[in-house]
Amino acid sequence: MTLAVACIDALHGVDALRGEWEALAASAHGATAFQSFSWCRTFLAVAEERAPGQVHPRIVTVREDGRLVMLWPLQQLRFAGLRLVGWIGEPMTQYGDILAEPGAGRTRWRAAAEAE
Repeated sequence: MTLAVACIDALHGVDALRGEWEALAASAHGATAFQSFSWCRTFLAVAEERAPGQVHPRIVTVREDGRLVMLWPLQQLRFAGLRLVGWIGEPMTQYGDILAEPGAGRTRWRAAAEAE
């Protein structure tokens, strides 16, 4: 099985993930509204409106044989000259988690995502 890890850092890339993101969220056990495409995309749009150029998506995706199996919804922001990465929606959401298909591959997928 071939793993491919990619980082999505532009809104058009986030938009292109919509269908796959929603399908993954539907199959992931325990997924919450704060991990949903709608919540994350809305937060990114509001952040861009309120602080243009300050908050950027940093969505880590893991694909196995071309199929999206894990998605890590992160944001990147600049603060005091530093680049900080955290969950999309922080500090407002104060909750984040990785979306992943159920199954034995989760440990391997997470290790690949963390390496990114």
